[in-house]
Amino acid sequence: MPLTVHPEAKALLVAYYGEEGVTEARLKMATMPEGTRLVPNRVSGAPGFRYENVFVLAGIPGVMQAMLEALRDEVKGTRPVISGAITVFVAESAISEMLAEIQKLAPEVSIGSYPFYRKGQGGACLVVRSRDAVAVENTLDAIRQALGDMGLDWQEGEPRFPGEESDPES
Repeated sequence: MPLTVHPEAKALLVAYYGEEGVTEARLKMATMPEGTRLVPNRVSGAPGFRYENVFVLAGIPGVMQAMLEALRDEVKGTRPVISGAITVFVAESAISEMLAEIQKLAPEVSIGSYPFYRKGQGGACLVVRSRDAVAVENTLDAIRQALGDMGLDWQEGEPRFPGEESDPES
């Protein structure tokens, strides 16, 4: 998809910064795919844009919040994604078949296995996600049971190691 300087976005930058203030670097904020629709930005001169079902917004929290407010009637919420995690200190390959079997039984969830090696310990963080909280908990229970049946220990949540601060949200 070709990128071009969006004339309306450039005009907004000129109105905000003045003609002499629109440098090459700032002009990049008006460079977008052809066929985009601007997303208003009441905080600063640079608009975001929408291309089909993709929204590109500012990364500065206050500016992004203003852009989201401008999109309030266009973007509809949905049920949140629920997730839970279990850490097991064993090679991911040792549990991959077990996870594949559980995944077949629970197509409404997504099971992610994220291997790690830190402080001389390897393992995998198993993350279960779904919009269905009961399905997440049932799948986590199935994983806990299968790990126990395999004689493996696990810990709830993300990997924690001695000497590291615990996450205050866990």
